[in-house]
Amino acid sequence: MKLLVKIPLIYTVLIIAMGVAFIVFTSTMVENHIAKEEQEHLESLTKTFALNSANAIILRDYAALRSFVDNMSNSGHMVYAIILDQNENVLAHSRHEFEGKALTDPVSIKAAASRDLLVQAIGSDIVDVAAPRRISLH
Repeated sequence: MKLLVKIPLIYTVLIIAMGVAFIVFTSTMVENHIAKEEQEHLESLTKTFALNSANAIILRDYAALRSFVDNMSNSGHMVYAIILDQNENVLAHSRHEFEGKALTDPVSIKAAASRDLLVQAIGSDIVDVAAPRRISLH
């Protein structure tokens, strides 16, 4: 192959390689940014949910708690919503059959025991976000 053919071919291969590297780098950067924003959004929703449900917990208004979890789980961002007491007992759950029962799975136990915002990955596409609120009923 002549030198006049090799040089443009080498430049073309280099430009294509740089383009591919740029696409991979930017797509990874954008994907990470979107994942971070989604987590921040879920944390914010969870904190708001915890604050808004506090009054219903104090009043023991289980219909309001059920309404809160139903609305949150139907929002499109959440798979499920749960309100636990400090003993892992379910006060309200988007799957109503769990209400009044104690959840003994490791995620629920860790969420109920947490004192601060807790984010736990469950599989590749589900994140459990807990925002504990200590409420004195006396």
